Order: sequence, then C-alpha cells, then structure tokens
Amino acid sequence: NGTQAKNLVKLFTFSKKFNWDNFWTFTQTQYHLRAGDKIVLLNLTAKSLQSQGYDRKEALAILEDLQSQLADISIEITYSDVLGNNQPVYQRKLAKLFKKEGSIIDLTLP
Repeated sequence: NGTQAKNLVKLFTFSKKFNWDNFWTFTQTQYHLRAGDKIVLLNLTAKSLQSQGYDRKEALAILEDLQSQLADISIEITYSDVLGNNQPVYQRKLAKLFKKEGSIIDLTLP
C-alpha cells in the first residue's frame, strides 16, 4: 500500500502484545556494507514468546501470523558499489527472505 517505515515492526498488526527479540531501525539514509554482510531486519522466536508467558501453541500462532503478514510486504534497496557506480535496484518480497528456523528475517545483499 506504499507505507514506508524505518523499522519493519511498525508494518505489522497483532492482536496480542509481545516484545520482539530484535529489530533493525534505519536511522541513516546510507549504510556501507561489504559483500556478504547482513542486516537482521527482525527476529522473533517461539522460545522468546514462551518466556513472555505465551504457551507453545500461542507462540506458534503468532509466528504463523507474522509469516502470513510478510507476504504483503516488499522492500526496495538502491545501492552502489565501492566506486560509486549505481547498481540495479534490489527488490524482494519479505516472505522470500523469511527463514523458518527461529523465525528470523535476514537480508543479504547480492
């Protein structure tokens, strides 16, 4: 829907309240990354949700809800190489970056 956010957690809506394990907040307009560097955009685990008082079934339901909402969110990154040459725009649906193990989304620039 064109909504932009400095961190992904602002784009999700959940019926239950919880604390994320980790999430990235973009505070700068540019970041310098070496090939293979990663930015973990957000992290949420069933173990963490259970430590917050949710039983395993509730925790897994929250994670499934997260995965479902990811299908509607895309990211677009413009970047340049070390010589300042602009590279093709990097676009991905977040659902494609979602890793089921530990419910981690991490972004590795190609």
